[in-house]
Amino acid sequence: MDCEVRRAKALPPKAGKTKRNKNNLGKNMFEGIFSVALAFVFGVSGQFIYNFTRYAPFMVDGESMYPTLNYDTRIEYDDGTFYDDPENTWKIKDFSGDATYICDYGLMDSNKGFTKNLKRFDIVITYYPGDYVGDELKTNASLKVKRIVGLPGETIKFDNSGTLYILKGEEDDFSPVEQPFLSYENNKATKPLVSESWYQAAMNETSQGYMAPFTLGEGEYYVVGDNRRLGASLDSRSSIVGAIKENMLVGKAVAIVTKCRYVPGQEPKVMYTKYILPWRIEDL
Repeated sequence: MDCEVRRAKALPPKAGKTKRNKNNLGKNMFEGIFSVALAFVFGVSGQFIYNFTRYAPFMVDGESMYPTLNYDTRIEYDDGTFYDDPENTWKIKDFSGDATYICDYGLMDSNKGFTKNLKRFDIVITYYPGDYVGDELKTNASLKVKRIVGLPGETIKFDNSGTLYILKGEEDDFSPVEQPFLSYENNKATKPLVSESWYQAAMNETSQGYMAPFTLGEGEYYVVGDNRRLGASLDSRSSIVGAIKENMLVGKAVAIVTKCRYVPGQEPKVMYTKYILPWRIEDL
């Protein structure tokens, strides 16, 4: 449809300054600012609600992804004492003691087809081969949170220093791949209580004795916990776990949005007072 142009019936104002009503000007400015602020609040709230309806929640149980996840965990004991020490949180391992744990609570994309967009270093929520009997999940199967380092069809390996290598050509043509999530320089601003020596130790302990090249088949992924300290993460480096098949993946971690109180054996309770403001949420 053509745009119809309407002609103004009133005469144009005389040349020169236009007289303004100061009261109306102030009122208009206030209404304009209020409208913008209101639109922003509704926009952010709408996005927040959309995220919660689109994504499924997950809880981080344990320290295998420290310091990326559960960096500031707090443990509250029945006698009123507590443990709150980010510098040494990695020593806790799985949360199985008689206590209340303050854990990271996040959102994951578990929609059909999410695996099509997976890339190296994405954080995923997955089951392990040992969680299945044939094609059926065991009743005591538990989800794990790990990071993808190897993609379907790739051959990867770690050296003695923990450096990750990917086979780019034939035979022994391996190329190193940076792992920024295990870099002190990359994380010191957000994880100030993790020393440079911790990152170095984590890298050096990465291989855990499994340094031989590992070749992934079609639809298989190699997953590892960010906490590379010895015994801190059971993952694809262990012969008990090995490669993770695509159908075992439950979702891709999107973001951490709050904390939850968790007692082993019970359902986690979301801490509504700990929600991260939408504009401060960081993608995982």
